[in-house]
Amino acid sequence: MQVFNLALRFYNLIKKDLITILTTSGNFYISSYVTNEIEKFFNWNRKISSKTKLIIVNYEFGYPYKNLIDLKKYNIAIIEDFAREHYSENDYFLKDGYLRVAYKMLDLNIVAVIPSAVYRILKRAGLLNNWKTNKRNLKASGFRQPDYTHKHWHLDIKYLNFNVTFLFLISAIDAYSRYLLHHQIRHTMNECDVQLTIQKARDKYTFARPRIITDNGSQFIAKEFKMFIKETEFIHVKTSISNPQANGKIERYHRTISEEFLRIKAPTDLDIFIIYIKEYINFYNTQKLHASLNYLTPEDYNVREDGRTNGTEN
Repeated sequence: MQVFNLALRFYNLIKKDLITILTTSGNFYISSYVTNEIEKFFNWNRKISSKTKLIIVNYEFGYPYKNLIDLKKYNIAIIEDFAREHYSENDYFLKDGYLRVAYKMLDLNIVAVIPSAVYRILKRAGLLNNWKTNKRNLKASGFRQPDYTHKHWHLDIKYLNFNVTFLFLISAIDAYSRYLLHHQIRHTMNECDVQLTIQKARDKYTFARPRIITDNGSQFIAKEFKMFIKETEFIHVKTSISNPQANGKIERYHRTISEEFLRIKAPTDLDIFIIYIKEYINFYNTQKLHASLNYLTPEDYNVREDGRTNGTEN
């Protein structure tokens, strides 16, 4: 209850103030775990009245409160069960870790609470992900990570199953900031398609002379692609065979876009599908917090490090 405790104090309520508690299901049972903490400071009830100074929305069983927009019409402060809302929300915040929940609540001005308190609360509620037990592959442990923006660009292709046909998402990502530099949705995935993606990214960042890191796909070992790299004055590095970790940053991005977008959104119109992907990539660059970036967004991390932004991905 550390979060509720801090949040209640944040609103500067006094002892006689009334707090209204609402639940997802509408039932009148409220856990003593919640009410005991509230009763230390305030009175509470289950129905909004003219005396209500604060509304607490309790998300039962991970289901969000459907009439939250209507509640905001009362112009009364609302405390939400943030972790359960974003754990169950079928959108961009699936299964957030405790650190991301703590920093996101701070960003949204919900409450300021130390991550260790969030960890204890989520653990007690059963909302923490299990630890990953995969053993680390040390084959590429000697790889030196980039120390500035546009030093390394990772390039890869992801299959998109759209209306029982395949499209190909070709993406270029900056290894240092995790910023998605450019993407193309193509009907083919030959060397011309990957060259177009790199050229579009190059047109945005004309000052960049990155090292292009790819796997050993046929597009990347073709003679035409080698000639293109030579003309652009870039350096091409192919990862070791059967070692996808070497291209792990963009592989992780592909996993993220699958979990948070592709498995949820299913438009049947290609133009709408393309718009949705563009919107998600903008979210990924400007709003999604990355653990590897000290829980900053790629855009914010870039600004913090060198005072300039990568621009907007188109």
